[in-house]
Amino acid sequence: MIARPRGTRDVLPDEMEERVRAFGALRRVAALYGYGEVETPTFEHADLFIARSGAEVVEQMYTFEDRGGRILALRPELTAPVARMYSSEMRSWAKPLRLCYFGKCYRYERPQKGRYREFTQFGAELIGDDSTAANADLIAMAAASLGALGLGDIVIRIGDLRVLRALLGDRAGPDVMRLVDKKDPALREVVPDVADLILEPRMDEAREAVGREVTADLERLLSYLEGMGVATVVDIGIARGLDYYNGTVFEADAPSLGAEKQVCGGGSYDLGGVVGIEGLKATGFAIGLDRVLLASGRSGPRVGNLDAYVAPLLEAAMGPALSLSATLRQRGVRTEVGLSPERPAKAIKVALEKGATHVVFIGEEELAAGMVAVRDLAGKEQEALTAGEAVARISRE
Repeated sequence: MIARPRGTRDVLPDEMEERVRAFGALRRVAALYGYGEVETPTFEHADLFIARSGAEVVEQMYTFEDRGGRILALRPELTAPVARMYSSEMRSWAKPLRLCYFGKCYRYERPQKGRYREFTQFGAELIGDDSTAANADLIAMAAASLGALGLGDIVIRIGDLRVLRALLGDRAGPDVMRLVDKKDPALREVVPDVADLILEPRMDEAREAVGREVTADLERLLSYLEGMGVATVVDIGIARGLDYYNGTVFEADAPSLGAEKQVCGGGSYDLGGVVGIEGLKATGFAIGLDRVLLASGRSGPRVGNLDAYVAPLLEAAMGPALSLSATLRQRGVRTEVGLSPERPAKAIKVALEKGATHVVFIGEEELAAGMVAVRDLAGKEQEALTAGEAVARISRE
């Protein structure tokens, strides 16, 4: 037997149904905020990511050479592809432009709880504006998206790279920023004068250390979000893993996930030099759906959502059972039909396992009388009805 590749997963029907519901909830939130859905290729030219994604992500990319000698990469994230799409297809569109997406991404890293080498993201990009108001509106959408997925214990942490870099000065190199991003206590040895401000942020002390003019945008953003009813905490130590972020940054955690608790991240960025539009202002976020569904407790097996199970009790009943099933589906009733004759007890067991509310028996007596037997699995009542009456009863309930 050939096993699935390490770091990937199979999504079974019950979980897929929950994912479809989650996608629907996210699409409804995106529509409320005026975002249109887009899709980009699963692979891009590797240079799109190599140019600005940072050494860590570049090392994790899946790259390959195609038959034309081009070096391509499975996308490790979706911000750069959406910016590339905007540059090539949408420059003339009215701005700010609000785009959202769902997509698979790929990174070669050590699999952990809720973290895979192939994973699904939902994200949004607001292109053409990275103002404080734009970030407030985007972060509010991120919070609403997580709420729509059933997460009530989310902690949204807000930072600003301008404040962080002002604190670090010329010490803000890759190695130090990596320690910052990981909240590594070793910072107290490397930058002892500001380590506590980064590891245990306090807005008043940050303001005193770098000046009010540096913290003004961050404080204004926090005020806007408070007015929008979005609860946040200050975290000066958010560095983000990609090199193109340049101002506001934020992350959302689900404490129930333990160490691997981050489920959303984003902020203001500039990909203009990469996609050929200097000075391109934008802000965006991405949600890791695999972790979110795990945090919400919705990623395990569950009973299905069938409405009716139609059970032919003998071969002669197969045609009427298929016909009745077709009629029920036309009325919007989620229906499964037994594909071979079965005993009533087995049919009831199957229907209950699939979460059906009704089971319909068609046996010798029902065929002779031109009727069907409808059993309500909740109340356990059973009655003989015509096919038309059965459809009306089940579709009404």
